[in-house]
Amino acid sequence: MEAAKFLEKNADAWEIFKAKEHLKVLKIENNRIKSVNEGLEEGYAVRVVVNGKVGFASGNDLMEICKNAIKIARISEERLEEFPFSKHKKAEGIHDKRFDESDNWLLESAEVVLNTIDEFGCIINSTIEAGKNEVTIVNSSGLDCTETSTSFGGLVEVVREDSSSYEIQESRKMDVDFEWMTKKAAKLTLEGLKAVKLDKGVYDVVLSPIAVHQLLFFALYPAFSAENFLKGRSALKIGDEVGKITIVDDGKLKGGLFTSSFDDEGMDTKKTVVVDRGEFRSFLADFKYSKELNIDATGNCYREELNSYPTIAPTNVVLDFKDKVELEGEKILEIHAFIGSHTSNPVSGDFSLECMNAVLIDKERIPIKTAMIYGNVYEFLKKIDGFGRDTRQFENTITPSILFRDVVVSG
Repeated sequence: MEAAKFLEKNADAWEIFKAKEHLKVLKIENNRIKSVNEGLEEGYAVRVVVNGKVGFASGNDLMEICKNAIKIARISEERLEEFPFSKHKKAEGIHDKRFDESDNWLLESAEVVLNTIDEFGCIINSTIEAGKNEVTIVNSSGLDCTETSTSFGGLVEVVREDSSSYEIQESRKMDVDFEWMTKKAAKLTLEGLKAVKLDKGVYDVVLSPIAVHQLLFFALYPAFSAENFLKGRSALKIGDEVGKITIVDDGKLKGGLFTSSFDDEGMDTKKTVVVDRGEFRSFLADFKYSKELNIDATGNCYREELNSYPTIAPTNVVLDFKDKVELEGEKILEIHAFIGSHTSNPVSGDFSLECMNAVLIDKERIPIKTAMIYGNVYEFLKKIDGFGRDTRQFENTITPSILFRDVVVSG
């Protein structure tokens, strides 16, 4: 490779990251198929080390990127000595060979959505996607690895008058249940037409898997990062109490949405127990920060976009609790999703969130117009009193619905 030869001569260490994406997208607007698009994208991201300083550049012209990365290294404040070498255990369940048949799958899925919504007399908008990704990483330490994966998923948004709801499902396989998604969102939307005001008070609250992820992804997960800990941006230290739950980051989980054989700098992914029955046990670390913290790398290097500098992020976060219960009781408030979860404070864990599609269970289902919950995620986790049985993966988080006792809710 010409670029590798160039980097060998001009950099002390180097890394080439190549990504290829084949994406098919069908969009439904106002109960009609609006568009079906297909795209192929390919690009590179390069990191180099020159005199201990790291340069980063990305784009489509590999040689030009290499030259730019070396220029940037000369003025960079980012430090690194080398790039990692790692052997990998192959991930399972991340590639569906039927991707080549996904044109028909897109249309069949759209037909299911449109036929299902007819039963409810609502407006529906939907995005249905099928993607295939190939990642290759080569570096000066001898690493040369490639992996192909697929993803299938959809979003449905249902509207009736001033009420709306949404549901999302993703999978590595062509097995997304669009009928279930559409019915779930439609029922919540129709319930919302009868919504009433909620009195401020203390309630037992059940968060759906969507709401659990939205809360924890922004208020808790950043504290797991070794980089954030070393820079004073994490409220956690080893041995701290984090509720009574167990939290495992599993980059090798079969079929997981964030499963891979290696992370985005080529380190082997693995299973890391982050919280063990309420005790904080381990930070998540990429190659650089594992060295600084003197721990093993956990395989959590992640690139949000091709042009994003690699950072530390969770893979598949599995939540567990000793008690699995039927989530029933008097005056339970069910919350489907949150609005504004990105405003949570990742350093302190404080949050103030608006509830979406909340329903009060008090002998009957009473839909709620507006409700807010607020507090601190570390205190909130201590209120967990049971896990449901509806476990699913939503984005990074694998969890059932969770019951929290004695939560202050404002209407």
